[in-house]
Amino acid sequence: MQKDESIRLLDFVMITLGCCLYGLGLAVVNIPNHLAEGGITGVTLILRALFGIDPALSTLLINVPLILIGYRFLGKRSLIYTIFAYDVHVTSCLRFLPLSFPDPSRSLRGPRLNHYQ
Repeated sequence: MQKDESIRLLDFVMITLGCCLYGLGLAVVNIPNHLAEGGITGVTLILRALFGIDPALSTLLINVPLILIGYRFLGKRSLIYTIFAYDVHVTSCLRFLPLSFPDPSRSLRGPRLNHYQ
């Protein structure tokens, strides 16, 4: 049986949709609520919390060696999909990150539980 190695437009559409949803969730849920993730994303969130390093930059620096290893073992098609997904993920994180940071002065007072406070 022959393996299908063709690159399809539907694959790019689904990768784009998944990366945008992941970037939105990361920027709107994980970062503002100080939630950790596993894997490379978890490491980038820890680096952001400890040192203020932009998650997009730290993800790039950590993923480059992994992408090269993946190309060696998985081939050209996997490399193309991975680079495309990485680009979409970083772009979506950069687009959605401004949505995730509320006014810091409001967070110091704590949440408002009702309108009388």
